[in-house]
This record gives sequence, structure tokens and C-alpha cells, in this order.
Amino acid sequence: MKKCLAIFLLLLALLTASVCAQTQPDDSKNIGSGIIYGRYHSYMLTAPKGWVMDNQSGVSQELYAVFYPKGSSWAKGSVVMYTNVLAKTNEEQSLQGVISEDIQRFKQTSPDLKVGEGGTLPLKHEKSAVVKTFSNDAYGSYESVAYINESKVVVIVVLTARSKKDHDASLPAFRELVASYFFITDNVTIEK
Repeated sequence: MKKCLAIFLLLLALLTASVCAQTQPDDSKNIGSGIIYGRYHSYMLTAPKGWVMDNQSGVSQELYAVFYPKGSSWAKGSVVMYTNVLAKTNEEQSLQGVISEDIQRFKQTSPDLKVGEGGTLPLKHEKSAVVKTFSNDAYGSYESVAYINESKVVVIVVLTARSKKDHDASLPAFRELVASYFFITDNVTIEK
């Protein structure tokens, strides 16, 4: 019962914040927090301090929540973050199995990819995210990817930068974004 009440209050606060944000037309794309949902996932993220959450600019790339520093943009930012989900082949598939498949997909377009260990980041409710680092990809980017295991999907939060300096300077914001993660449910009904 307490969990349902907490989720209800959270959704009410988000709705109120959404209505308030809609009254400021200059910030129509830039929101602070949001719920990302789709098949088998509904979760919340909050933009780190000094960053914005944008739920429009990444849609053409099937990214429904992208983040960039205030004053920057998704298209032209030297450092950005985004979230997405990776489907599990079945509920028994391990987190490591999903991560291995993701790395193999990445190596198809970037055969010289270097993959490193980024440790783990603590999350709410005694969970943690496994972080991998990527460099030497086909685009010259530097990335940190947090993989968060849920029952039917693995949620990813990605920091990507054009230079190692920008990447490393943005790691505190990446950690803040990952720490804001709150999974709501894997039972999502989307009506068309």
C-alpha cells in the first residue's frame, strides 16, 4: 500500500510539474524529470543539475529522453546523455548476457572498439548499475554506459562525448543521472 501511495504522489508531482512547464513556451522541450515508458518498462529519470531533459529532439532516433548541458543542444552538443532499453530474449537472460550482446552489436560498426570496466553505481532499493566504458569507436566518441537489470529489459543510461576531456568532466552529471533512476513497473499497457 505504501508503495502505491508513493507512486501516486510521485505521478501527481510530475503531472503538476508538467502543467507548470507547459505554461513556459520557451522551455517546451526542456523538462527536469520525466517518465520513460514502453513495452515492459516504465521508469523515471531526473536531469542532473545544469542539464536539461528533452523528450523531443531524440525521437527520430527512437530516443525519448535525451540530456545535454543547459545552453547546448542534442544535435550540436559536445557531450550528451540518453536512455534506452535493451530487450531480454527471455526473463532468465542474465545482465552479463545482455551486456555481451550489446558489446558485440557495437563492435560490428566499430571493430577497433576498446571496452573497459567502469565499476558499479548504487541505485535506490539496494540495486546497482554495471558501467562499461567505450572508446575508439567509428565516430571517435568516448562513452560510459550504465546497464540496469530489470525483469524483462535492461535499461541503459549513456554518456557520450566527442573528447575524453568532455567525457571525464561530465562523469559527475552521469552519476547523478543514473542515481535518479526509479523503476516504476514492467506491466505497461499502451493503447493506440
